[in-house]
Amino acid sequence: MLAGWDAKQELGSSFSGKVSLEIRGRVYIPFVRLNGQYETVKRAKPYEYTWTSGTEQNILNFDLLRKGEKITTFSNIANVGHHTFVLPTDVKPGSGYSFRITDTKNQDQIVNTTPFAVKRKVPLLLKVVPFLAIGAFVATQTKSSTGDTSIPTAPGHP
Repeated sequence: MLAGWDAKQELGSSFSGKVSLEIRGRVYIPFVRLNGQYETVKRAKPYEYTWTSGTEQNILNFDLLRKGEKITTFSNIANVGHHTFVLPTDVKPGSGYSFRITDTKNQDQIVNTTPFAVKRKVPLLLKVVPFLAIGAFVATQTKSSTGDTSIPTAPGHP
């Protein structure tokens, strides 16, 4: 149950004055601003991310997330405005990936990238086709050599 303000109890049932409320907030200013983001990233291929930031002495962590779950971390990245990332080949292809960028000295500083998809560097079909071709070749060679293998008898005397 949410606790609320019981004005009648606090001010008394005979209170008839005016009540003013003040709401304060702060404008969210991200500590880094990404200059461009990728919609698709291939594993084992380098991708340059660039950003602008006001605090160059800070160190950043880039957590790779998939649907909010942390997959891996690229840690201790200098906040110099750019870094080249190479996703490992054990990252599963699919959608719903993003980076969560945090300042190592202030974990309250968080910026999330837009979602992107991860694809294989070499499509699976291109990996499978050579094996299928070799298998088909071996099958045709085996089939053609399975005929009658007996040696014919020598012809008779005239």
